[in-house]
Amino acid sequence: MTKTSLNYLAPVAFFIFAFNANASSKNEFEETQWGVGGGVRIKQTPYEGFDNETKFLPILYVENNWIKILGNRVDGKVYTSENLSLFARAKFDFGNVYEESDSYVFEGTDERDSGLWLGPNIEWKTSLATLSFQILTDVSNKSDGLETSLSLNRTFQLTDHLRLETEASLIWYDDSYIDYYYGVRPHEQRDNRDIYEGQSTLNYELSTHFRYSFNKHHSVVAGFKYEGLGNEIKDSPLVDGSSSSRIRLFYFYKF
Repeated sequence: MTKTSLNYLAPVAFFIFAFNANASSKNEFEETQWGVGGGVRIKQTPYEGFDNETKFLPILYVENNWIKILGNRVDGKVYTSENLSLFARAKFDFGNVYEESDSYVFEGTDERDSGLWLGPNIEWKTSLATLSFQILTDVSNKSDGLETSLSLNRTFQLTDHLRLETEASLIWYDDSYIDYYYGVRPHEQRDNRDIYEGQSTLNYELSTHFRYSFNKHHSVVAGFKYEGLGNEIKDSPLVDGSSSSRIRLFYFYKF
């Protein structure tokens, strides 16, 4: 069986299991919760000659005892308790896509597309912080990559209305992911762009988000995320930076 087949079959099988394994979980919701919102994201990428990207992004929130949808992520609730939760996660990744017209450094390259990622996520909550671990694979036949991450999250209730959310993460990407988004294929080689075959690497992320809730329906969120890049990304001839960052400002309405 090929790696692509395994990338597809393993998480799909996990999702089938997920929606048949929730009976023993803690039931938190008497009815489905809904919310909508939107806002602006400004993203700085490490690609050479790539301008800062500003986008308006809509937000949909849906949650009940079986599923949680938030933004680009869908979590099937396999098991939930007071301290431990196991999710079957689907994530739509729009992070490192590009096409030839985005920068002079991409002239003569094939475009790189977004993908659908599936896999398990586990969260362990303590009185101090929440520790989470996930393994996701690309099942959309784009990079055929693998992503593994370990995150530590802590929330501080600063006032009755203001909350600070902080997170630190380590993220490992396999060869296929790095080669797809940062590699240079033989037919893409130019005088100023050598062939580059990406290898696995480890990134780290630090993020802070302030959430101000006016009441139980209306809130605004302002956040900043910094990602330090591994050597295999920094060595790519497509890259001229050692980090990427994002600023986000959103409004959210919960029904």
